Amino acid sequence: MDSQQMNGFSPDPYHNSNNSRNNNPRDDRYAGQPQKINGFAVASLVLGILSILLCCTVCFSISMGALSILFAILSKRRGTPMSGMSITGIILSCVAILLSIAMTVSLFMDPDFRDAFEEGFMEGYEKGLELYDNDDRSILDSDFYFDNGLDL
Repeated sequence: MDSQQMNGFSPDPYHNSNNSRNNNPRDDRYAGQPQKINGFAVASLVLGILSILLCCTVCFSISMGALSILFAILSKRRGTPMSGMSITGIILSCVAILLSIAMTVSLFMDPDFRDAFEEGFMEGYEKGLELYDNDDRSILDSDFYFDNGLDL
């Protein structure tokens, strides 16, 4: 025994000569057992990250964000407490959904974008009406559908 241990001082702050097994937070009783990974929590985190990355595409961001929140809730209902991955997935998803909504609202608040959107929409609508009125089936090649056993 060296002089430091004899004086009751140990260089290891977690070392207690009286009862080292119970006071050591680095106790490795569970070191050999694998950690259980909650698949729903991982899915929530991955979808949360993807929803942030795709926040410019409103439909993908909101759907992935909603799924991420759902998976986070399911990870809690499996009898385990909500993990950090689930909480992070919820936070990322909420931020992505809010960003998507804010970007969509700001785009439609811009008069130039709104005018271009309405113009494009009306062109497509008029083209559809024109095809319907003329009964132009050049887009739908009926021989292709009937030859392959498909109905129109």
